Amino acid sequence: MNRKILETYKEIAARTGLSFDEESSAIYGTLQGYSVFLYASNTQYPFFFQLKVAAHRANPLGKDEQKNFKSTNKQLQSIDYNNNIVTVTLKNAAPKKVVEITETAILESLTFISQHGFTPCCQACGKECTPDAVSIQGNYMLLCDECYTSLQQNTQLATEQQKQKKENIVGGIVGALLGSLLGAVSIILLSQLGYVAAISGLIMAICTLKGYEMLGGKITKKGIVFALIIMLGMTYAADRLDWAIVVARELEEDLFLSYQAIPALLNMEIIPASNYYGSLVMVYLFVILGAFSTVRQALMTSSHTPRTYRFKDGAYASSTYTSDSYTSGAELD
Repeated sequence: MNRKILETYKEIAARTGLSFDEESSAIYGTLQGYSVFLYASNTQYPFFFQLKVAAHRANPLGKDEQKNFKSTNKQLQSIDYNNNIVTVTLKNAAPKKVVEITETAILESLTFISQHGFTPCCQACGKECTPDAVSIQGNYMLLCDECYTSLQQNTQLATEQQKQKKENIVGGIVGALLGSLLGAVSIILLSQLGYVAAISGLIMAICTLKGYEMLGGKITKKGIVFALIIMLGMTYAADRLDWAIVVARELEEDLFLSYQAIPALLNMEIIPASNYYGSLVMVYLFVILGAFSTVRQALMTSSHTPRTYRFKDGAYASSTYTSDSYTSGAELD
């Protein structure tokens, strides 16, 4: 994360009396008796915050209440209440004013929540309490001790079961073949519409790898190699079939015979080699680009399981940050 953005997050935490978790870039803690999370839901917009508050009341928020809430502060975009969580969306703030604006928006949101009958609770079971901020495999939650312990045990069990699951190579290959067929269809359809699109390569990569994972139980480096081979072979077949469709339409011939005739048509230069191979190279380029990002994500997922922990653990929290140690938001560009 950009250093200035990081310092701004720490400043917001210090100004509000909350804590900052550098691992997740989330601001959390207890304020006005409520357990809260503040974080940017999209890293591309680091100052477009959502505030999550664990609270309960018997009836949902009415439209008039939501309208009145937005009128209290022009920085407040919306408020929603569902499953013991009040979600407040703040408008994207300018860097130079984000600290002051966000602090005010948080305090006014909590005042509104308190005045409209919400009581602090665990978001999972609804028990009235001041829950802890936790991460359940990368999901931010506000839970009581019992719910956290239960979810922690369940996620550990699921992780162990996933690790012990054996890779079914035969099933994975079948899944990759089925997935690659969907990718081939996308290549042909887009080409027939007049496009050689990058999205077709991404679809081919995702469908092939996901197909392998679904029927193979899991995907390893060995599975990725099999999937890549299938992906490249199916891409070649899809591009050739695309040309066969054109030939069959133009010459009014059978599609199967047109497919078989492609090499002969190339030799006779009825199909210009530059057009045929240029198209094939372009499709392969898109598939390789799509495969690179997809394989990278698959390897990262297989090698790294998001941790489950309490945010209040000192090892992960920067709660000692003080107002004397931060860079002023006014210094941001």
